[in-house]
Amino acid sequence: MNFFKDYIYLFFLLLVMISYLFIDFIDGANIFTSGDTLSPIAVKNSIKFYLDTFNEFPFWFSPILGGIPTVHSFLHISNYYYPHHIMMFLNQFGVPWFWNFIFHLVFGSIGMYSLLIFLKQNRTSAIFGAILFLFMPYMITMTAYGHGSQMMSGVYIPWIILYLFKISNKIKLIDLCIFSLLVGFQLLRGHIQIAYYTWMMIGLFVIVSLFYKYFISKTEILKILKKSFAVIIFSLIGLILSLSVYLPILSYSTYSIRGAVAGGAGLEYATQWSMSIKEFLTILFPYSLGFGGPLYIGDLPFTDYPNYVGILVLYLSIIGFINSNISKLYKTFFLLVMIFSFLISLGSNFIEFYSLFYNYFPYFNKFRVPSYILILFNFSIIIFAASGLKEISSTLKNDLFKNKAYYISFLFLIITIISYKFSGSFIIADDYQYKTILINLIDYDAKILLLLILFAIFIYFTFNYKKLKKQTFQLLIVAICSYDYIRINQEIIDPERHIPHKQISKPSRYINKFIDEDEITSFFKQDTSKYRIYDYIGNPNRWAIYGIENIGGYHPAKLNNYSKFINSIYDKGYQLFPTGILQLLNMKYIILPNSNFSHEDFTYLGSKNMSYFGNNGKYDGQKIKVDLFLFNDYYPRLFFSNEVKYEHKDYILDNILNQTYNPHNLVYVSEEIQPFISDTLNRSVELVSWSPNKIEFSTSSFSDQFLVVSEIFYPNDWKLTMDGNDHKIYEVNNIVRGIRIPKGNHYFKMEFVSKSIDVGTRLSKIVLYLLLLIVFIKIYLIRKKYV
Repeated sequence: MNFFKDYIYLFFLLLVMISYLFIDFIDGANIFTSGDTLSPIAVKNSIKFYLDTFNEFPFWFSPILGGIPTVHSFLHISNYYYPHHIMMFLNQFGVPWFWNFIFHLVFGSIGMYSLLIFLKQNRTSAIFGAILFLFMPYMITMTAYGHGSQMMSGVYIPWIILYLFKISNKIKLIDLCIFSLLVGFQLLRGHIQIAYYTWMMIGLFVIVSLFYKYFISKTEILKILKKSFAVIIFSLIGLILSLSVYLPILSYSTYSIRGAVAGGAGLEYATQWSMSIKEFLTILFPYSLGFGGPLYIGDLPFTDYPNYVGILVLYLSIIGFINSNISKLYKTFFLLVMIFSFLISLGSNFIEFYSLFYNYFPYFNKFRVPSYILILFNFSIIIFAASGLKEISSTLKNDLFKNKAYYISFLFLIITIISYKFSGSFIIADDYQYKTILINLIDYDAKILLLLILFAIFIYFTFNYKKLKKQTFQLLIVAICSYDYIRINQEIIDPERHIPHKQISKPSRYINKFIDEDEITSFFKQDTSKYRIYDYIGNPNRWAIYGIENIGGYHPAKLNNYSKFINSIYDKGYQLFPTGILQLLNMKYIILPNSNFSHEDFTYLGSKNMSYFGNNGKYDGQKIKVDLFLFNDYYPRLFFSNEVKYEHKDYILDNILNQTYNPHNLVYVSEEIQPFISDTLNRSVELVSWSPNKIEFSTSSFSDQFLVVSEIFYPNDWKLTMDGNDHKIYEVNNIVRGIRIPKGNHYFKMEFVSKSIDVGTRLSKIVLYLLLLIVFIKIYLIRKKYV
């Protein structure tokens, strides 16, 4: 009973603390509105639009980038994450959606507490570790800046490691099943990079445990292999649990920009957000490189937050590593995790090391932002820091001489902070426009850190001299570190001292404005034909809310053929697409800022009101005037081409990216096709019905024809039938679809049918039900035994 009381008290303690940090958000009155937040909101509302309009989930998401697979590309996969449905249920009773993040943070923090208790730390130290995990700036940043799936994937790490350790001690079926559920749920939450790093930790522990137990503990090799085999098997069962998402993703990865460039994301692209030695200053001194935004002077392309750990937390972690009673096996493991995560995070700054993983670890080359692996570094530091709190409190005695090492180290911390205080003048270039502001920030931060350290030294001296309770000392240290993390997190959430890229905290009505229909949206909705637009203002995914198809948009794993095609246009110096490309892509309208644009191919339709959402703080969330133009010679979604030719894939774009090209006259395919002569007079095509997953049309012609379907070509899952029989889809001009049409009258159905989704969902549900059944039976038997 005491066991459950401890966890109930801990739950409410953590809930109150995190609610204090997010006090402006817990009632739903305010929300976070970074670009990475708005895009999922647009997608979510677009999905609702298609469900309401066509009564089907759009497995092919047509409003952005000309079209992209939905589940395959991680778009809107929350419904496959089983805990998501609990939050959906609570939301129906008025619980604001932001509580989804709060519950996950508390869940992860309780996992950290449980792990520390397993590692034989006292309750206060375990609570300290839970609070540090709860307020970890890395996790708060991901929550605030629209990377909720990353944070929610991260909260599974302490739980997975806890059950990994339990299995390594003693194999129990219930522990194995819970381990599989945790692994599967983390994968289903959809941030594969964090899940991959967790698997790297699992693999590292299996190897370290094998060597340690065989060479140090002299354990029988069969016992070691049995436990290692159990971990591997139940990790794979967890993977099967997630196949509803990962089977489609695996089928898609080859065709996305993450999997089709140099075997992966492309080494230079993958290592853009690499840490440098200079960047690691922010682990101790958050303002040393400007914190983020325009003040930032570090080596990352840009950032909005420091990778902060804290000088006192790092100091405690060193004590914990040296003196704590954590098993040598676990100490070695966490130390190696810190070393590997530190070296991998360097990315391009230690490319020889990073390349080993990029070239030889399966799927590692599909990730970018090496600095994300610092979640493992921070996690391991918290483990040692929590145990360090226990160790430093155990040294509280009346004999100051025996504790001189601590006072020497405290003196070193003071000297370090004072050096930081006066470092600004030397680190910051004289011509830096914000030099005075940044020096003042560093000075302010150094004073705060110095006061915190002096207070920690004071209470250590006081408790060492006076006979006071050690638990009170521990609670004071917890309070100091909590305050330090809260002040940094508040600066991340609602900046007051540094200059952010964007104010991310806004009233919830901001989202209502984002979703609401404006004048230009109303205009587009009146046009019931199939067409695309190009928005040159910068609301790339917002159009999706009402099913308006924009050839632009944002997605981190877009189709590679689309990416190469669009990039080739810009590489040739075009800002406005050539006429033939506008026709090929079914472009009908373009939106431009108020300007003097005039072109013979375009008709000016007047100035319209449009809601703007972007990085320009002056206009963000406001109505602005834009110019709308009609492309006079736009082509419908389906049109005939007079001639089709074979051309090598590498040369097609050179043939079509010019002002004289017209797809009505000629298109190219990169596979052999039998030539034929088209009758250009006696042919017709009728679009019978269109939905995201199915296109039906009929044709009539006196001779063989070639039909261009202006939908982005994707070789998997799209199936075409002609009069009920399978028919071939060609890739046209390296970007859209084409069909050879036999003479006569024919009926075609082009449908998105994904076997990978169907098979993956069935396997996932079977494994889920089996694991839950075993867990519930074991819990019932355990309770029956003790009743």
